[in-house]
Amino acid sequence: MRRLRIAAWWLAPVVVIAWHYAGSGRQQLSADLARDQIRQANALEARGDTAESAETYRQAAATLSDVDKSAQQRLRLAAAKAQVASGEIVEGEQMLGSLLSELERDPTSSAEL
Repeated sequence: MRRLRIAAWWLAPVVVIAWHYAGSGRQQLSADLARDQIRQANALEARGDTAESAETYRQAAATLSDVDKSAQQRLRLAAAKAQVASGEIVEGEQMLGSLLSELERDPTSSAEL
């Protein structure tokens, strides 16, 4: 019985590490990173630096690519809006067009977008 407890004690960190790097812990890490990037993008946009905020929104969307498709689409929309506001109208229009065609193809996409 004592050996079993010692073995369990030594294996517990292995289980936690495996959960963290391979399981839902990885998704939570991605969500935390994206949340930080969104806060940074919002602050940049509030300061008027729309070009930098568009890039930060794009990075957050790329971070969430495997976690939450709806949130990724909302971030891509925010990036396109920020890009248009920064004066890069053609690039922003292209991003909006690709997002719109993706939304039209996907019947499960969010209606609020």
